[in-house]
Amino acid sequence: LLFHTFARIISLILQRVSHIDNSKFNLRRIKMVIVLFMESIEKRCVLPEELCENMLFVTDFLKFIEGVGEDFVRGFYNKLLRQSQNLEIIKHSYLAWLSRNNREIFWKEYKKLCRSSPVSFQFYKIALEFCEGNNESILKVYDDACSTIGSSSIEIWINYIKYLRFNGNQFEAGVIYRRALNSLSANFITDFVENHALIEMK
Repeated sequence: LLFHTFARIISLILQRVSHIDNSKFNLRRIKMVIVLFMESIEKRCVLPEELCENMLFVTDFLKFIEGVGEDFVRGFYNKLLRQSQNLEIIKHSYLAWLSRNNREIFWKEYKKLCRSSPVSFQFYKIALEFCEGNNESILKVYDDACSTIGSSSIEIWINYIKYLRFNGNQFEAGVIYRRALNSLSANFITDFVENHALIEMK
């Protein structure tokens, strides 16, 4: 079954049942569709690579499952994550969902997701937003991000330095600048230095 055909069928079913009402009966039907989709992923009728190429459908699907229970939502995400290490958008979405719905296990799941690569700047941005002014947690996330994606992400280093300077940690900002120079791949150094110079001018 071609992915676009499968996705179209699932989308039509979800649209149909979601417009009826919000009764328990309707939620059961939505759950049945979710189970079908998750089983299709598990049996590889739908491949993770296809999901990456059809993120508009996945985004719409994730909106539907938000309201049908935490177990279903976490089950869906975990099935996707087991199928592939490359679903960055799923990691972002899962972490964002946890920040809204299950703050108690946020850090546990964050650490688990960090272990598999790739992880992008957007993933860490969600974690930074979750910190809500907790300086210790913010510094920890920045350190995690720099250790994981620091060889190729200028943005994470620049944001880290800006955060330190904003909070009056000029010396630490200098330490992070030198660390960035030692961590970034050679082809990113020039752009990083130019971006850093703009910070210095402000």
